[in-house]
Amino acid sequence: MGLVFILFFGSNCTVFASEDSITHQVYVLVNSLSKESKEIADFYTTRRGIPKSNILALEMSLKEEISIEDYVRTIHNPLLKMLLERKLVQGVVDSRVDQWGRKKMSVASHDIAFLVTTHGVPLKFTDFSDEKTIEEKRTDAQSMEKLQASVDSELSSILLNYYSSFSGPIDNKLSGNKDEGAWKQSRIIRTSRLDGPSVKTIKKRIEDSIYAEAYGLHGRAYFDLGGPYKLGDEWISKASELVKDAYYEIDLENTKKLMGFANRLDAPAIYMGWYRQTAYGQWRDFSIRVPRGAIAYHLHSYSATTIRTQKKAWVGPLLEKGYATTFGYVYEPFLGLTVRPDLFIESLLAGKSLGEAYFLANPAISWQSILIGDPLYRPFLKSLSDQLETTQGGIFKNYIYLNEYYKNKELLGELEAVTIAKRRLFENPNLALMFTVGSDLIEKEAFDSAIHIMKPMTLVSDFHMEDLALVDAVAQLFLKARKKQLALKLYQNMLFKNKLPKTLELKLLENGLSVAYLNGDYQFSSKVNKRILELEADQ
Repeated sequence: MGLVFILFFGSNCTVFASEDSITHQVYVLVNSLSKESKEIADFYTTRRGIPKSNILALEMSLKEEISIEDYVRTIHNPLLKMLLERKLVQGVVDSRVDQWGRKKMSVASHDIAFLVTTHGVPLKFTDFSDEKTIEEKRTDAQSMEKLQASVDSELSSILLNYYSSFSGPIDNKLSGNKDEGAWKQSRIIRTSRLDGPSVKTIKKRIEDSIYAEAYGLHGRAYFDLGGPYKLGDEWISKASELVKDAYYEIDLENTKKLMGFANRLDAPAIYMGWYRQTAYGQWRDFSIRVPRGAIAYHLHSYSATTIRTQKKAWVGPLLEKGYATTFGYVYEPFLGLTVRPDLFIESLLAGKSLGEAYFLANPAISWQSILIGDPLYRPFLKSLSDQLETTQGGIFKNYIYLNEYYKNKELLGELEAVTIAKRRLFENPNLALMFTVGSDLIEKEAFDSAIHIMKPMTLVSDFHMEDLALVDAVAQLFLKARKKQLALKLYQNMLFKNKLPKTLELKLLENGLSVAYLNGDYQFSSKVNKRILELEADQ
């Protein structure tokens, strides 16, 4: 791969690629009837240094869901013709067509590193035949032979149609194949999609990916188990271990209970969970800020049934909230044919790009999955040492010192790790690092050292909502260290300042009430108790 030069102008950065870079083998598919589709393609190709001649325009429906006939007529056949005319595919066209009207050909190889679809390109297709009864259609939804798929996944198999049918999934020969050149000979086209609730959102996610690639992905990781099948829990649990081994601090919810506002939610750089039909609570609340370049995945059969809204399913809401990339399913994929989150994370941590990791982890094409995001994005491109040397990184930059602390604990031992962390906190105060180091010291009953590290938190007069569960945990550490006055100070600084989600406010009020009683502060306890009664009356 050729060299890539990155120039920075303020908070934005544009990537210019050398002539032999893979960016010259990235092609962007747009709907010529959609000005948004063309606008996104122009923005993306400029940001990534992709030649403008790599934009492929076809006239298509503006709907998310189209018929099989429309897919063949407006996308499959004209795109195949365009790829042949541009000599991006090496093959021989057959004079016949199959029963759906698809042109057939025998392909030797191709030169498309990634095919990126854009907002305005249809999302999925299905058989709109009215001949079947409602019961028959319901049965078809549970069938491996159904005639429906995501457009992107079908495009991955466009060069295989001489051998394939619309009916059912096709094995992805790139799954688990770590040979970097396998895509050329596989006849599989790796796809990704730049789509979402709005053009503004899509552009921002592109910028965030480039930013995080340059400065690092900063924050914590959250994994929510407790889905309906053991296998899914195993995958997400494995992903959490991989992220933990990469020195990220993780929170793992391993019960049937969902993560909610009462849990820690600060700096959610990585989120993986299942099995809820629609994004809920904190995953739609814009008060909880998301680090630039963040990664999210919620395993649900219809997580991408629509992606151009921030109110339905999962993919759209996650993008609107701030996640740079996610993947999901337009129809029922069946668990065994979903993208493996552990293999996806493993590949990303090994330095693979988003598009590479997705196809390494995806068992099937011509099926239901879609990847949303810049396929060139490498979230873990910047090493920890390089991140520590730069002053850039945004509002969550100081979380890098949390990663450093875990790495130092493993390599240098806890004593040296604490010493370095203390120096970092003096130079760059960070609530998360204060809590983690303080918690480790409390466990060793080094109370004075722990208090010295965490006490500055009591000087903060107001906290961002995403930090309140963390500050509540610090208050409980103060109690363990027999510093009930400091705990009370934190609750006084947290409560009655801003409107909060009910579950979070009740948790803070109940813990604050206990601390107020311990301190004999009956004026504050009376105020807290009154508010608890008000909230309980509303239930």
